[in-house]
Amino acid sequence: MGSVTRSLDDVDPSIPAARQPRQAPFRLFRPRVQPGRRRRDRSAELDNSEHLTLPGDEIPRATDYEESVASRKLMSASRGSQVGFVPDPFRRVEVRFESRNEREQLQCLISSPFVKAVREQQKIRYVDANGGGRHYTFDVVVDWTSGITSACETKYAADALRKDTRGRLEGIFEGRQTRVADDWRLLHENHFDEVTLENAREINYVACGDDAVGIAALRADLPPHGTVISMRDLSERAGLGRRGYRAAIVLIQSGTVRLEPGVRIDPETLVTIHTDG
Repeated sequence: MGSVTRSLDDVDPSIPAARQPRQAPFRLFRPRVQPGRRRRDRSAELDNSEHLTLPGDEIPRATDYEESVASRKLMSASRGSQVGFVPDPFRRVEVRFESRNEREQLQCLISSPFVKAVREQQKIRYVDANGGGRHYTFDVVVDWTSGITSACETKYAADALRKDTRGRLEGIFEGRQTRVADDWRLLHENHFDEVTLENAREINYVACGDDAVGIAALRADLPPHGTVISMRDLSERAGLGRRGYRAAIVLIQSGTVRLEPGVRIDPETLVTIHTDG
């Protein structure tokens, strides 16, 4: 596979101490909602129509997800951490996590238009400096749309420095590993900014609606390649109202609808249309 690329995501010693998430039971993750408040449905800002489906169709909820592909059983850390799974609605598989940091990194990776597939807790076999056979389980292996595969380790920045995670990963890839991945990445709690994380939560949450008909209807009525248009105007093109807005959000993951970096998803947000044509 050629030379191995070193991580571009070094841990900065100036990063504050790692966050300490409270103990949480094994559960399906849902987007955070403040106590006493219902989650805001931004699609309600578009119209007051009660008709959110095409004639003779209902918006189903996806339930036929494949089991996790993790190579080991996930356990809570002794200090207390969140353990559970997030649904990947685009590849229809459960993706398990064992810390708040892993959960947030997975959400961003799942929703990214540059990710082809995500496989958590994957074992890599390698030969150490003494010629002995060993194995290491990476938190997640990512297949990028570019054709590159990366073995990613998610660590709180303080823990990565204390355990010299970077040094260990360099050692694994300098040895003769099984070439499960082309390179390695070290992801810490500040790797993705808050806007990216909030957008990822919304994209994944809406995509769980599994509205293939609504998405197809919007795809069939997209404006020309390169068009800059607001999410509101885009959603109204197919006459689907709130349903069209949700479909537009889902198309962000495919790369058909593109956001500028650092911009929050909103009805007034300007996006660029990218089509094969």
